[in-house]
Amino acid sequence: MCNLICVFIVKTVEAKRKPVSMWKCELALPKIYYVNPSRIKEMIENKNIDCVYGEVGKKVIFNCYCDTKHQVSFLKKICKWYNGKMSAYQSEQVW
Repeated sequence: MCNLICVFIVKTVEAKRKPVSMWKCELALPKIYYVNPSRIKEMIENKNIDCVYGEVGKKVIFNCYCDTKHQVSFLKKICKWYNGKMSAYQSEQVW
C-alpha cells in the first residue's frame, strides 16, 4: 500500500512539472570570402546558444542547440544575412 501511495505522489509531481523542449538547428552557409566561421560562432555563443561548426566542401555547417524559439529566430536571421539555409528540429519533451 505504501508503494502505491509513493508511486501516485511521484506521478502527480511529474505530471505537474512543465516539460522542456530543445531545438537542434543546422545552418549551412556558403564558404565565401566574407564568411568568417569563428566570428559567426562567437555571435551565436553570445546569445547563449551551444554551437559547433565544420567546413564541408563549399559550405560551413553549424550545429546549434537552442532552448527557446527566440534563439531559433536569431539563427534564422543569421542565415538570411549570409544567404544560407537552415533546418530546425524540435526534440521530444524532456523532463
